[in-house]
Amino acid sequence: MPTQATPVNILLISASSYIGGSVLAHLYSRPSNAALHISALIRNLADSEAIKSSYPQVNTVLGDLSDTKLLYDAAAGSDAVIYAAQNTQEGVKPLMSGLAGEARNGIKSSKAHSPRNRPALFIMLSAIISLADPKNLRLSEPPLDSSKAMSDVEDRDAIVNLPEYHWHVAQERAFIHLAAEKGRGIITPVVMSLPFTVGNGTGPVRTQGFVHKYAKALVQRPGKKPFVMGQGRNAWSWSSPRDLAAAVAFVMDWWKGNPNDTDLQGYIYVKSGQLEMRKLACYVSRASGSISVGHEEEPSASSDS
Repeated sequence: MPTQATPVNILLISASSYIGGSVLAHLYSRPSNAALHISALIRNLADSEAIKSSYPQVNTVLGDLSDTKLLYDAAAGSDAVIYAAQNTQEGVKPLMSGLAGEARNGIKSSKAHSPRNRPALFIMLSAIISLADPKNLRLSEPPLDSSKAMSDVEDRDAIVNLPEYHWHVAQERAFIHLAAEKGRGIITPVVMSLPFTVGNGTGPVRTQGFVHKYAKALVQRPGKKPFVMGQGRNAWSWSSPRDLAAAVAFVMDWWKGNPNDTDLQGYIYVKSGQLEMRKLACYVSRASGSISVGHEEEPSASSDS
């Protein structure tokens, strides 16, 4: 008989979101999903019902990131936490404490996990905007000739020494430091930095992101060409919700299959390619019918209202 896969208990934060929902959908789309036991923190009953309708095997936990006891208990019974909440770090401390199996107010959670054969995994989704210098964004300009894509392997030293005034850097650093305090063999912390996200989400609740909002803004300004900041010559790494979800699954697979690998922790950057913002603006405009296919008119600057 084939060996049965070891069950893995996952706590997914923000499973109803654009990216978090896509992660949920991807994890359950894979042939190996039988060993996954996913709990999802959900803020409202309507979203919980939508998720249960699509994935009845999910254990939905009603609450929010301000409920420290709820987070602590939910993490205590988990092998891995995937934190997909946007632009916040609320709740990370009780999640980390529960995942590490620490006592709270002198008492361990009744849901505390039995001893593991590997460190627990904590993936926090962040954004590559942390690489940009807020003091010199050059948002409408083309990349400098001297610039290059940052590598999460070759440029590790540069990444860990980014100035803390960069967006997200202080929060990412605090997350890594908090995990280090728990012990190297206790929690494997991964900061997964996401690029500009393009395309429909695949989750059961929210399936739209920034590009969809941009398309709606175009529809509301009839007769006007697509708009960008300056000339829109800036280039960004991009990916789709499907690819981002696949990247999360890849990290989880590596963690499960390589319990003694200490190189996994740290920073991981995800990208499918690069795009120039004015080209994206034209593409969205054609797709929404704001301009016709083959129209060569350039996007207007953001000052054109």
